[in-house]
Amino acid sequence: MTKLGFAFLFFVDILYSANAYAAEQACDAATLEVIANYVNVKDFYLHDFETNVGVIVSAACKTALQDQNINLVVVAYNLADKKLSQMSVSEEPDADHEKEMIVAMVDNTSKHVLSSYQSTIYEDAVIEVY
Repeated sequence: MTKLGFAFLFFVDILYSANAYAAEQACDAATLEVIANYVNVKDFYLHDFETNVGVIVSAACKTALQDQNINLVVVAYNLADKKLSQMSVSEEPDADHEKEMIVAMVDNTSKHVLSSYQSTIYEDAVIEVY
């Protein structure tokens, strides 16, 4: 019983230390501006519910291990307002359940997107992006 208890405590300690010392993944304004220009979206910053501006739902940035001048960026953003204005009256307003996503490699020195992948995330009862 004590071996199992020590194994459990060791496992919990490893999980705690991995979460406690995780690197910061916040994105700076310059990196988000590069992505905004790349996807051609206005108000490309975190959504503020008081002023109702900003389209970014979630964002994470991390410096690449192989090259310190490259940031790995993942941004989920909401273009529901634009989609709703383009819909006809007969269509369902399902745009609230779709988020656009971009995964990109951004060069910090030239401020250009080196590579990217864009997709749509469909939210349902199991998946929610926030």
